[in-house]
Amino acid sequence: MDALLLSLILCLSIEADGALARHYASLSRSRAGIALIALTGTAIAVSAIASLGGAWLRLMLTPEARGVFLAIALVLTGGGLFFRSPQSVKNGSSLMVLAKMIGAGAGSNAALLIAATTCWFADPWMAGIGGAIGCVAGCVVGREIAPGHEKPMRLLRYALGSVLLLTAFLLAMNALRLM
Repeated sequence: MDALLLSLILCLSIEADGALARHYASLSRSRAGIALIALTGTAIAVSAIASLGGAWLRLMLTPEARGVFLAIALVLTGGGLFFRSPQSVKNGSSLMVLAKMIGAGAGSNAALLIAATTCWFADPWMAGIGGAIGCVAGCVVGREIAPGHEKPMRLLRYALGSVLLLTAFLLAMNALRLM
């Protein structure tokens, strides 16, 4: 249950303003049903692959290395929240936006966090389910953000990035037995 909640909360918070949410919003303007099906399929596929990868990594890593892996995932995600990708989503053909959405889902920080959560908690089913639900919910919520509210979202991204970096620091110190 811990893996489900951690991956759900992390994926929900990082995907609300991510590239996958922007592609979903672009596709849902013209085809809402297809966009939701594509988003759900992408989130399930990415979560399944990431949780299987995390379970495989768990077999090879010591408990201290698992903590360091989770800390690295949190550092990369937290640091990435300070920088928003400048790519703009244009209203192209639905098939092109769908392909971009699948690519954005495969390369998102959510996949790394799901793998690290699975590796840490040894529960691939729960981490995968939580990650998929968090990605879909984050993208749907991110679509509803009004265009004039970019500054509060940026401040939330900075605050979340700071919390993730601090958590990663404490986790790494504990895993390396420096604290």
